[in-house]
Formats: sequence, C-alpha cells, structure tokens
Amino acid sequence: MPDAFAEVALNIAVERTFTYRVPANLRALVEPGRRVRVPFRNRCVVGYCVALSDSTELKRVLDVAGVMDKEPLVSPQILKLTRWLAEHYCCSWGQALDAAVPAGVKRGAQQRTETMVQPTAATGDLRATVEELENRSPKQARALEVLSSLEHEVTVQELARLAGCTTGPIRGLGKKGLAKFVRRKVIDDPLLALQAKRQLPLELEPAQKAAFNRILQACNRKQAAVVLVHGVTGSGKTEIYLQAIGEVVARGQGAIVLGPEISLTPQAVRRFKERCDRVSVRHSHLTESQRGEQWRHIRSGRTQVVVGARSAIFAPMPNLGLIVVDEEYDSSFKQDAVPRYHARDVAVARGRLEGTV
Repeated sequence: MPDAFAEVALNIAVERTFTYRVPANLRALVEPGRRVRVPFRNRCVVGYCVALSDSTELKRVLDVAGVMDKEPLVSPQILKLTRWLAEHYCCSWGQALDAAVPAGVKRGAQQRTETMVQPTAATGDLRATVEELENRSPKQARALEVLSSLEHEVTVQELARLAGCTTGPIRGLGKKGLAKFVRRKVIDDPLLALQAKRQLPLELEPAQKAAFNRILQACNRKQAAVVLVHGVTGSGKTEIYLQAIGEVVARGQGAIVLGPEISLTPQAVRRFKERCDRVSVRHSHLTESQRGEQWRHIRSGRTQVVVGARSAIFAPMPNLGLIVVDEEYDSSFKQDAVPRYHARDVAVARGRLEGTV
C-alpha cells in the first residue's frame, strides 16, 4: 500500500501547514475537512486536515495520532474561504478554520435529552389509587392526578410545576410503579416557539421593483456579483431581500442573511419565517447545543435561509444562491479578536468563490 500524507493546519500563529504520515489503520478516516490529533512540540494537538498527498520531500515525518470526527466539519467551499481569509487578514489557516466551526460542534455537543414522565396506572383504577395516596402522601396523589389528566408527555420538572410540588413526590410515584420515566431527545430549536403565519409578498414600489430586478438579473446569470441596495430606514429594503430570497429558494438554493447582532430580534427573524418554511438562526444568545443543532440542520440541506450575525457567513449551506448583508456599514461586522475580519468583505469573497450574488 502506498504512503499517504496529510497537510494539517493548526490553530497557532504560524502561517504554514504541517505534514504528517497517515498510518494504514487511519487511511479510510483521514480526509480534508476532518480534525485530526497530531504530535506537535512534545504534545498532542488538534488540527484540520486540509489536503492529502501520496508523497513528501521531508525526510522525517511523524504519524497522525487519531481522527476526531466521524465526518468532515468543513466543506470544500469553506476550506477555500478560510484559506482566502488567512491570506487576506494575515492569520494562520488553522486560526481561520477554528473560527468557522461553532464551539459546540467542535466539543461534540449532542442533541439535548430530558426525562419524561408517563402514568402506568390503569384508567379504571385511577380514582381509587389517588384516594389511597391522599391519606399517606397528598403531594403524590396530586401529581398522579395531574399526570393522568394530561394528553401529552411532560418533563419531571414541568409536572412538578403543574402539581405544585417538588420532584421528590414524582420520583416516589416511580418507585411505587405508578409512573415511568423515559429519556427523550429534545428538539432544541430556538425558533420553535416563534409563531409565524405565512405572508404573501407585498406589491413593490417602482424603486423597489428596479432594485429587485437588478438582483434577479444577477442571480439569473449564475455568476458572482455584488449589488448595493441603498435606501433610508423604512424605505422597504427588507421586502426586496425577502422577495429575492423567495426566488432563490424556489430554485432549490439557500440564502444567508447577515445582520447586526442587536437587530436580530424575534420580530425581525419572524419576517423570514413568514416567507420561508425552514429558517435557521446563528447568534451569540444560543446555547452550544442549539448552535450545534442549527449547524447540523444547515449542513444537511434542511435549511432554506440562515439568519445570523457575522459568524453566520461561515454557515455550511450546501447550495448557496444569495448572501444579504443588511446594514453593511455597521461596526459589529468587524471581528476584533483573532482572526480579525470584516464579515461584509468575507461575504463578497465567498460569493466570488461560489459564484453567488
């Protein structure tokens, strides 16, 4: 079997990548976009495999020690984008890659689970069971009565709130065989509670129509292009974005919408939910579990529109058709920690690399 070598980018302030030999037992696992463990300066560190080759001019090469991920965390498109970012903003490729992947994904944050409680007592015996419990444990009786009246599963904590007790009496029901507990994966969607009724597009004014047509013409050419939409607050720019996104989504493509963190209110996100079925968000107020879940939704192609702050420009949208940078003059698009970048300029670079408007 011929040798295989991996080029690895480390999250350190060194511009170059490092070459490691891929052992035979890891050949099927090491590929560009996956993280690997490698020896570096008498310790083991984590880096990103960015390329593979079958030869090297180096005389002494250390082996890859292990593979961190079951599948690549970084797509070929994001590899190209982070390479450009590293060269343009004078940081290492590893630093750029580390900024592109959410912390929850790197730490392997899994979908959250919760303990749900269900009744086990037969309906006919319920009244007698509750009466028997009332003499010895009124709180358990109340919890069982509430539990039996519910038409859906609840968590232990939620049942305790509804029954006006602590979780102790509910656990006691389990010991007596009157309730059972099951672990369920929680749909950790930050938009789940956001009620949004489908809205039809509004009639565009002549100036809006002219701007919309310019964007649509650029999308129809299927080439990279930059369009500046200029208008005062309240002039209807958002409606132009929404209708342009609608055209892109209808073609089976996705869109990324960047906005200042302060503007990403539930009301603002609701406008996108009113037009598109599958919307994901990325901002600093999400938990690690939520960020990981949203990232997986986007990468799988289940998301039509990503709405987020500056880091959303790295969203792994597989078939990107449009990028919108709303209020592009806002200073919050500038990252002030390494890697220091301007999300507006990164958006233009991603559009150029992927042939996106």
